[in-house]
Amino acid sequence: MSIFEKFLAKNKNKQTNNNSNKSKIEQILERDDISLVKNYNYNPDSKIRYQRSQFDEKSSKFNLWNSIIWMNFFADIIFFVAFIALLFFAAKKVIYTPAEYNSIQQVNFVNSLTRLQYNDIAVALPRALNANSNFFTLNLEEMRQIMLSMPWVKDVKISRVWNGKLIIDITEYSPFAHWGENQNISNNFADNEQQQKQTLIDKNGNLFTIPSDYSVTPKNIPYFYAPDGTEKQLIEYYLKFCEILKPLNLRPIQIYLSPRLSWELRLDNGWLIKLGRDKDNAKSTDKINLTEQRLQRFVNNFDNISKKIKNMGLSNNDFESIDLRYKLGMTIDFK
Repeated sequence: MSIFEKFLAKNKNKQTNNNSNKSKIEQILERDDISLVKNYNYNPDSKIRYQRSQFDEKSSKFNLWNSIIWMNFFADIIFFVAFIALLFFAAKKVIYTPAEYNSIQQVNFVNSLTRLQYNDIAVALPRALNANSNFFTLNLEEMRQIMLSMPWVKDVKISRVWNGKLIIDITEYSPFAHWGENQNISNNFADNEQQQKQTLIDKNGNLFTIPSDYSVTPKNIPYFYAPDGTEKQLIEYYLKFCEILKPLNLRPIQIYLSPRLSWELRLDNGWLIKLGRDKDNAKSTDKINLTEQRLQRFVNNFDNISKKIKNMGLSNNDFESIDLRYKLGMTIDFK
């Protein structure tokens, strides 16, 4: 074989190898079979892309870190928790700051005090304002209870005002009468006053106590002596008695209600009036108030009584009592 034939044979083998290495689509194109190209629709990268898509689906199902939505959600949670923690530690730092940095600088009283003495407040406030407490940690309810224990204090409202201020609204009791239990009316008014100085009653029937040596105790209010539970009844009857005695320009200064509900009055002129019970028979259903009727009878006959006392050459100091517990008359007792 000549050299030229060897060269042709070599090129022919090389072409055969090249044809075998061609892709199927190239072989189809060389045969000019367009229908095969359309039906086959071959893409050399399709297999790689198909495998990659399968991998992406698996990773999205089992790995949340590849999801932008979930990553944003976790980031928001972390930011929120960090923000709350920052607020907590900042508040803790401010609240538990030593008292000298957040102490109470000023105390204002809403109402002017008429009976409670400021000396009592000056004693109670240091106990209420704990030295270890600041503006934030001060226990207002504990402070309120301390101030409620002071004389004349009926109610207390306390509020904080930034920066370092306290607003205190104190409601005082308004005394209506002195109060005593089951004691007879004594001729020695000073002794009764000294004995019953500690317990008072307001116009709503509430009892409260004050120190016996309190200097602002009112002197012109009446004394009530009655069993417990009759506070409102005493106030109601006192107002009725005052209205009946108004034409005489007299008023009761002492009222005694016995355990058997028998009434006695001492007037401001020193006379003792015995009125008895509201009903003669405890089982009676009569609604007529006998005590009011008897006191009205005394008012109607007051001028005659005064004339008889003067005609006898006696004075009010010689007068002991008037007993009105009779249906049609009365008895006058002298010393």
